[in-house]
Parts: sequence; C-alpha cells; structure tokens
Amino acid sequence: MIDWVLANIAALILVGGEAWEVGSSMTWVPLVCWFGMVWLSTAFTGASMGQWMLGVRIVRVAGGRVGVLNAALRTALILLVIPPIVADKDRRGLHDLAANTAAVNGPHRTPK
Repeated sequence: MIDWVLANIAALILVGGEAWEVGSSMTWVPLVCWFGMVWLSTAFTGASMGQWMLGVRIVRVAGGRVGVLNAALRTALILLVIPPIVADKDRRGLHDLAANTAAVNGPHRTPK
C-alpha cells in the first residue's frame, strides 16, 4: 500500500490529476510509476520503499543481489495479481518462485 501511495504521488507530479480522470489517456501512469519504483528499488537495494519502511527485504535464494532481470520478472508477476496470492508451503508466492527470491524480515544490508 505504501508503494502504491508513493506511485500515485509520483503520477500526480508527472501528469497532475489527469491520472485519475475517467476517460483520460493518462490513467496508466500510476501503474507504470509503481512498476518502475518497485522494480528498480528491488533490483538495486533489495527492497521497495514500502518494504524498507516495514523492515522487509527481498533476497535471492542463491545469495547475492536480486538483480535487474529477476526484479523485473518478480515485479511484472506481481502486476498480474494471482502469482503473489498462490504460495507454496514456505509461503513464497509464484512471483518469488519464478524469480528465485524470497521476502525476509531483517536488517537492510548490501549483499556481497
């Protein structure tokens, strides 16, 4: 929810209130802002702003940084809504299984 609010603020800055007007050609801007913010922050810091604020980080199961491609795959699958809802016995959603990542609680450190 935090990331969605931040994305809507970014959309407001970029295109103004047109992003929420019915029939506007700019209603896609908040979603693109959300994707870009979550994708890039996950790729380079291991957490979106909302995750960072809540003490959650995204890690590669194999170790190391999530990376640009895995973060893009993970974020794109979240957009489809169903992958985060369907989880395995370890509570990893399909988006995490596909990207070989996991959401964990803990301090935010730069992986080596």
